[in-house]
Amino acid sequence: MSKIKEFFKKFKALAIVYPTVIMFLICLVITAALSGTNAITNKRIEKLNAKKEKAAQSRLISADEYKSETIEYEGVRYEYSQAIKDGETQGYIFKIDEKGYGGTITAMVAVNTDGSIKALEMIDVSNETPGLGQNTAEKGFTDQFKDKSGELTAVKNGTATGDTQIDAVASATISSRAAVKAVNKATTLANEIIKETDTTADSASADKE
Repeated sequence: MSKIKEFFKKFKALAIVYPTVIMFLICLVITAALSGTNAITNKRIEKLNAKKEKAAQSRLISADEYKSETIEYEGVRYEYSQAIKDGETQGYIFKIDEKGYGGTITAMVAVNTDGSIKALEMIDVSNETPGLGQNTAEKGFTDQFKDKSGELTAVKNGTATGDTQIDAVASATISSRAAVKAVNKATTLANEIIKETDTTADSASADKE
């Protein structure tokens, strides 16, 4: 009789432990599967973004090579691409993030070797309001930056005058100013690169003399 009681005690214990172990294993498998799926998805997204950025670079500046470089400015290291064609530098391309109205916006800015803006492409404005802030990606806004230089500002109501003012998108001043801020950062970095390049060239010339 005691053996029977002991058997039922063990049976009850197993009845509790077994489902718990099964549930734990199921959760473990599901977590591993989700983790693997996320890793694959993230890699695909990274590849798509890289492809998108390369396509944007080629639209901004025609070049044989887009050489990845870095520059340190005010204690922060920034990445940029040096556009090279026939062995000559055609300009510099920067990808700059700034805080817009709904979240982060991303601008890709091409700067000529004289410090003027060659082109601007807003590669991510998905966090901004459709029909308003997202219109900063339209050519009517981005084309205003072409050939401009110096510190730019965004103004409301189509009142831009002179070479340093940009007409903000209607009812999207914050998004517009974020784009202008990104461009100003890019031109500032480009001018630092140009200074460094000129200094290096002058030093090399002096050594030859």
